[in-house]
Amino acid sequence: MTYGIRISIAALALAFIGSTVQASAAGPSFAVIDSSAESARVAPAPGSTRDLGHIRAGTKVEILEKRDVKSGMVTVTYYRIPFNGKSGWISQYVTVGPHPSPMR
Repeated sequence: MTYGIRISIAALALAFIGSTVQASAAGPSFAVIDSSAESARVAPAPGSTRDLGHIRAGTKVEILEKRDVKSGMVTVTYYRIPFNGKSGWISQYVTVGPHPSPMR
């Protein structure tokens, strides 16, 4: 049983690490929080159910990192953004973007 858990943790770690993509060398990318909701939830990690806070709709945010996370047959893209002096993660579903540097 312990052996199976170790393999699962190792496989999950490799999948998680392998899915990280840094922002392009051409410059920063930005996204806008979709206006279909009043605000977007910011999480401490991709796919987390915890909240760090919310960002108002229409806010332009810089994308520091992009990570694709596979859950079953679905792959969801998460963006790491600056948030309250730290960083947090938002889902592709709450953004309009990403756009290459700087959007107007």
